[in-house]
Amino acid sequence: MPEACPTTVVGVQQDERHPVIAGLAALGGVGVILGVVLAVVTLVSTHVFGLGGGSASADQSLDIPSLPALVSHSAMPAPPSEPDVAVPTDSASMSMSTSITLTADQTSVAPMQQVALSGSYTGGDGEIVQVQEKSGRSWTNFPIPGVAVSGGQFSTYIETGQTGTFRVIDTSTDVTSNSVTITVQ
Repeated sequence: MPEACPTTVVGVQQDERHPVIAGLAALGGVGVILGVVLAVVTLVSTHVFGLGGGSASADQSLDIPSLPALVSHSAMPAPPSEPDVAVPTDSASMSMSTSITLTADQTSVAPMQQVALSGSYTGGDGEIVQVQEKSGRSWTNFPIPGVAVSGGQFSTYIETGQTGTFRVIDTSTDVTSNSVTITVQ
């Protein structure tokens, strides 16, 4: 009987005989490497964007930029003009020793062009005056901060995209100024 010859495959490594195990090992290795890379990217991202680190406390806040001090009307067509109607105010009962005079450096401007408003307020030192715009038959606060009266004088500016009538009002006494009309061309 012929002698059985052991068969050996020359050049074949041990793990090549078990391709499933080799594939699973490679897949596990790739998973570990991918996990480490994602962990590093996450750590760096949270550090760069300031999302991590430190303890949460009540005094932490986001650094949100403040709104500009001047908010303007967008360019809109002017509403149909109405005749001026006297608006009764409490200032009519006040003595003539307190009065506000308002002037505008320009009364005809391009849309969103800056218009300086200034005036005097006899007896109004330390008071705050607010610019108002006529809206139909009533007055609404123009979206800019109030202005302090100093030495009997005040000044501010507005930008508007539509023709309008403006005045200032003392926010604590409701004394109002004369009105000025700004025409937007």
